Amino acid sequence: MSNRLPADAVRAGLGAAAVLLLPLGATLVGVASWGPFDFAVAWALLASAGMAGLSLSRALRRRPPLRALALAAVTLAVLLAWAELAVGVLGSPLAGS
Repeated sequence: MSNRLPADAVRAGLGAAAVLLLPLGATLVGVASWGPFDFAVAWALLASAGMAGLSLSRALRRRPPLRALALAAVTLAVLLAWAELAVGVLGSPLAGS
């Protein structure tokens, strides 16, 4: 088995960039007001979630129920982090305005 980390990292990074095309378009037409830091944080969050998802999928490929549970946990963690950074659902100092 070869080391797939570089290929997975590229795949996760490009996937995260593709997802961020929607907020980029919204920012360009004036619907959203994201700055460069917002895009960097969102990309890091999505790319790390993509890497975690790819790694978990590969590690748990022979246990589909556990793989589904692990991927759901990663998805939930990303959604919770995104909501916290956006509007502060948990009230942490990292909360947005």
